[in-house]
Amino acid sequence: MKNLVIFGASRAGKSTLAREINKLYPNYHIIRGDCIRHAFQETLPKNEINKYNGKGMREDFARFSAELFKDHTEHDEYYNYIFDSC
Repeated sequence: MKNLVIFGASRAGKSTLAREINKLYPNYHIIRGDCIRHAFQETLPKNEINKYNGKGMREDFARFSAELFKDHTEHDEYYNYIFDSC
C-alpha cells in the first residue's frame, strides 16, 4: 500500500474520497488538514493561519503538515496514511 495525499479546492470531495478509500482499505488512517489547521489556530492565534492569505497559511502550515505527514509515515509500519487538505 502507498500513502496518499489528496489536495484540492474546498468542497471538491477530498474528504469523501478519503472516507471511501478508508472503507475499502481500513488500514488507512486519515489525517485531515482542516483539523491540523484548527489546532494550529487555537495554539498560535497570532499566526493567522485561518485568515485569507494569512502569513501562517503561506509559510507555516505547509511546512508543518509536510513534517507531520513525513514523521507519521516513517515511524508507523502498520498503517498507511491519507492526508486530506486544501
